[in-house]
Amino acid sequence: MVNLDPSISPDVRPPSNAVKRKLIALTRSHTTAMGAVVLAVFGLTPSKPPAYGHGAVVGDPNDPEDDTVRCDLLAHDGSYHAASVISTMADVRDNFRRLCDEAKLSDDDRRSVFGELRKWIKKDWRARSDWDKLR
Repeated sequence: MVNLDPSISPDVRPPSNAVKRKLIALTRSHTTAMGAVVLAVFGLTPSKPPAYGHGAVVGDPNDPEDDTVRCDLLAHDGSYHAASVISTMADVRDNFRRLCDEAKLSDDDRRSVFGELRKWIKKDWRARSDWDKLR
């Protein structure tokens, strides 16, 4: 199978179950916002809310400067919120870096965690094409 995503190296493997368990434990599962994001990034759904969806969007198609991360949310009270703002992409990235630091993950494990984060982002509206300028 051909890897069509140049941002994910073909030699980056998915995180092991041990790495997932460690990060989930550090974020206290879904009881924190970061914990809910970690579960969503790993494709896991908690038994009770809050829970984020299994795919996020970065930015706004009408604002190339917007770097907010949005994802569907099932809130504590059971209410559903489409495209709920999580944080900025920089904050999400930095939170994952700190989490990996706290977990003392190896470089390979860090690459695998960030590979999962990249796969969780289904659309990044900040990425613009200059196709019209190339014609």
